[in-house]
Amino acid sequence: MREEKTVLEVRNIKKHFGGVQALRGVDFKLFEKETVALMGDNGAGKSTLIKCISGVYLPDEGDIFIHGEKASIKTPSDARKEGIETVYQDLSLAGQMDLISNMFLGRELIKLNLGIMKILDRKAMEARTRKALESIGVSTVQTLKTETRNLSGGQRQALALSRAVSFGVKILILDEPTAAMGIKESRKIIDLILRLKEQEIPMILISHSVPIVFEVSDRIVIMRQGQIAGELRTAHAKHEDIVSLMVGVGEGFGKEAEK
Repeated sequence: MREEKTVLEVRNIKKHFGGVQALRGVDFKLFEKETVALMGDNGAGKSTLIKCISGVYLPDEGDIFIHGEKASIKTPSDARKEGIETVYQDLSLAGQMDLISNMFLGRELIKLNLGIMKILDRKAMEARTRKALESIGVSTVQTLKTETRNLSGGQRQALALSRAVSFGVKILILDEPTAAMGIKESRKIIDLILRLKEQEIPMILISHSVPIVFEVSDRIVIMRQGQIAGELRTAHAKHEDIVSLMVGVGEGFGKEAEK
């Protein structure tokens, strides 16, 4: 049996949207230092599950535990207080703002508070932005005052990743981090994820890319129709095993992942 410490656990999470049952009693664990790939066909419940964990959705039933303690996560702010950072496909970046402003969006450093008027500490924010990008190996951005809309897809993803890990992240959730990217830029993002993995940050990765999943994950959890269909240790997984679980064949696969 596993000896790793559990950093995140969800128990019996259920979520309805009108007459549609998106999650049907999901149990899920994330262990320390581990990267778990969450896979499944469109509509399997992957995004709904991570949005419940990150406070975007409030589950109809079920509980979330952080380091064994029951957590009250009703908003994204609650999730961030627990150290949960999520990078979604749309990245939640303001295109007309520069890298520094996006890095500290909603968390700006105040140099002088004059009541109605607040003066930002741009110098400190710039230094921390540069340090954050360099810490994950990003040095391709010529100026931090570039508007984010002028960056490539890979550069925007790198900015979103560095922002996520710059504020005491304990659990990182990545939703299709290489979506709509070419091979070259995808490779750079995979390398960034591997660098974060070296830092032993527990991660949940949603991806449809089997090669990426095989490269970066320790364990693969497959969802189908709002439930966990099975799980596999990545080192022992085969492509056909994943497909079988996704389409509902071979329910016995993956039992060894719990041992």
